Amino acid sequence: MASRNKKNTPLRVGFDLDGVLLYNPLRLGRMPVTHIKRKLFHEKRTHFHIPKGFLEETIWSLLHLSSIFLVDGLSPIDALIKQNKVEAYVITARYNFLQPNTQFWFKRLKKNHSFKSLISNVDDQQPHLYKEKMLNRLKLDIFVEDNWDIVSYLHNKVPTKVYWIYNIIDRNISYPIKYPSLKQAASTIATIAKSR
Repeated sequence: MASRNKKNTPLRVGFDLDGVLLYNPLRLGRMPVTHIKRKLFHEKRTHFHIPKGFLEETIWSLLHLSSIFLVDGLSPIDALIKQNKVEAYVITARYNFLQPNTQFWFKRLKKNHSFKSLISNVDDQQPHLYKEKMLNRLKLDIFVEDNWDIVSYLHNKVPTKVYWIYNIIDRNISYPIKYPSLKQAASTIATIAKSR
């Protein structure tokens, strides 16, 4: 647990957007695509493509429309926020050109949920490095992420406990804190928050 783990203080929890708070069926293809990319281009380190130009940005924007609705599991988080047991943040690495759709979802979240802050990668930094910086800046106790590359990068880089939301394709990867859905992760978060 991060250094702010003190009694009677809210648990500071961050959530990724796509695949964690938003249901996104395309995330099933992430692992095979990454595997093919590494085989073809022999990429060994974590690196994310940042789209450039109208065509690439348009394709990327269309792909992000596959985040179609809020997932089940937000109600327990809301209850913990109201009880002052959790201080919740949304941290997405979505690039600047995706801001119109990102702001659409931020407005939906602000309307119905009491997140402390909703933060987006408007400077187009590498997603894993951006999230590392934000987790350290916010001194989060827990961060919930669905992208395995980001999870594996952050796991030993930050004091924050990184919870992984896996999918059916990558479920056999060994990782100490993984869940099939936000609802299950929220149950563990609730147990920790209430024990403080």
